[in-house]
Amino acid sequence: MKQFFILSIGLTFLAFIATVQSHDLDNSIVSTGSWSYSLTLTTTASENDIWQLWEDVENWKDYDTVLQYSYLENDADFEVGATGYVKARKAPKTKFELIAVDPGKSFIESLKLPFWNTLELKRRVVRLTSKQVAFTHEVEFKGPLKRLMYGLLAKRFKKDLKMVMVNMKELAEAQNTTNTREIN
Repeated sequence: MKQFFILSIGLTFLAFIATVQSHDLDNSIVSTGSWSYSLTLTTTASENDIWQLWEDVENWKDYDTVLQYSYLENDADFEVGATGYVKARKAPKTKFELIAVDPGKSFIESLKLPFWNTLELKRRVVRLTSKQVAFTHEVEFKGPLKRLMYGLLAKRFKKDLKMVMVNMKELAEAQNTTNTREIN
């Protein structure tokens, strides 16, 4: 009974911490709900350059340097229902499923977290002008312990998200420059 009481107080404290919205590490990270946030960057790369980076699951580590590896099971195509695994440094191997895919535009990846919780990663790309594209990465915690998971993981994920998005932008723009030179 005493252990349950201590655990209950600990979970309540962590949930309280998770509800206190301190300012983000970067003003460009925007809260999109109680347990979600997103970051949008603009680039001179094309929608296709961004999409190719997302669709190439085995090479996500090229811009997400926190990852050791990622892959789709059974050489699956990048489509709804495909499952795979990601392994980040200092984290367990985690299964994910592509739950929505609009080729060339957006996709949603759902990762399994402990205790029936999930993390949905929503990515989309859209043309803004003839020379600018915006791409967004949204993170949403779901499940019965979403407050706890948010409290434990969000601060670190936000820091990593900024780095991942900047790396991806640079890689896409470098590919865009290479593709433009090859065409000319």
